[in-house]
Order: sequence, then C-alpha cells, then structure tokens
Amino acid sequence: MNFHENLRFLMEVKDIQIKELSSKTGISENTIKTYLRSASAEPKLSKALVIAKALETTVEDLCEEKTAQAHEDFRFNATFSALSENDKKSVMALMNEMARHY
Repeated sequence: MNFHENLRFLMEVKDIQIKELSSKTGISENTIKTYLRSASAEPKLSKALVIAKALETTVEDLCEEKTAQAHEDFRFNATFSALSENDKKSVMALMNEMARHY
C-alpha cells in the first residue's frame, strides 16, 4: 500500500473527513482529494509532515509500503488504545484465555 492508500486508511481509522483534515493542515480539500485518488500524487515533505501531525502519526506511516496485515495491526492497536483501562483488562483476559486453548 502506498501514500494514497495509507492516507485513506489513517483518515478512516482516525475518523477524520477531508474537510477536517484540510482545516487542521491548511491544505486545500481539492489537494487532499487528489492525494486520496491518485497513486502518483504525493505531497512534498513539508506537507507530508503537516498531514502526519494532524493524523497523529509519522511520515513513515504515511509513506512506506504496507501490507494489509500491517493495516489491520494498526487498526487493532488504535482501537485497543481507545478503550478504557477496565475494557483493556477484559480484552487481555479474553485473549489470554483464548491463547490457552491453542
């Protein structure tokens, strides 16, 4: 997966719409739409840094080739991080119980 796929994925995970990302970065909505549509449209480093900051991630996460599994791992981590401490404990207990049956 490349920049435009990573950008789309991170916006989905962070639940950020084009208009909001545009507002947070100062990058026009049309430019962001171009980044999302075209595999060949990639921002200059200065814009990539601003986008990464707005999405609370790194330029590396935006730019590096990723597998579908890497995206799923990221989604799991983001979802798990958003849970309350009590819910995290419940999830960990369930995972430990499941691991005992392997």
